[in-house]
Amino acid sequence: MGEFRDALNVDCNYCHGGGRPQEVDINPRKDIARKMIMLVRQINSNFPGTGVFPVGDQAVTCWTCHRGDTHPVSLSNKRYDPPAPKQ
Repeated sequence: MGEFRDALNVDCNYCHGGGRPQEVDINPRKDIARKMIMLVRQINSNFPGTGVFPVGDQAVTCWTCHRGDTHPVSLSNKRYDPPAPKQ
């Protein structure tokens, strides 16, 4: 659970809140989290140890996309200004 907390920058009540016991599965955020867990596992099993770094295993985690945000921003949708000209 700590990995979710850190990757999304939220506290436990984000998924386990509302005055209900933590075991209650009514929260749709839990369904989304389960689907995301399946996605991460699928990516890591289909592309084992791949990556741009020559040493060590590479793996996708929640942090790979979320980076502290509950709604990750697609890199393809981010604006990147051209580099400033050298003087």
